[in-house]
Amino acid sequence: MSALYYIPDTMLALRQKGGVSEAALSDTAQIRQYVELMEVPVPKPGPGEVLIKVSRGSMNPNDLYHIMGVYSSTLDYPYPRGMGFEAAGVVVANGGGLPGRLRLGKRVAFYSKNGVFAEYVVAEALKLIALPDDVSFRDAASSVANPITGTGMAKLVRKSRSPSFFITAAAGAVARKQILDLV
Repeated sequence: MSALYYIPDTMLALRQKGGVSEAALSDTAQIRQYVELMEVPVPKPGPGEVLIKVSRGSMNPNDLYHIMGVYSSTLDYPYPRGMGFEAAGVVVANGGGLPGRLRLGKRVAFYSKNGVFAEYVVAEALKLIALPDDVSFRDAASSVANPITGTGMAKLVRKSRSPSFFITAAAGAVARKQILDLV
């Protein structure tokens, strides 16, 4: 594993100990019964993967479904498990391959089902979004899933020649700009 930075053996990561009821989502005292900040080993990237030092993460509806234990894509994930899917940070190590090596030291936005509410996360090198220097990690942390959803929906509307459409997904500032540029 080629690395640019000092990488510790362990890190802090927010882990979920069980499914949270919908009623508990609005009560931080109840949520604390289900989540814990744990010290865990830093993951090692494999071929085609990179290790990212996370700066910011975001929370989307699919994160809430995951936390409640009803998100179809993660039903079989064992507890304790990671939380959060979308984030931004800096690539600090490469698990092997040219795409990862080219991304070393780069600022990126990314999506990972491994749980992004951690100090370090492994992600696929080819699925990273390189960030311009003038884009903050805060803004970039929501730049993967929502804009793709909004862009895809806007393209479908254009293709169908519908005079209008209503969209609640991808309502963030990044997605609004992309949608307005499309229509």
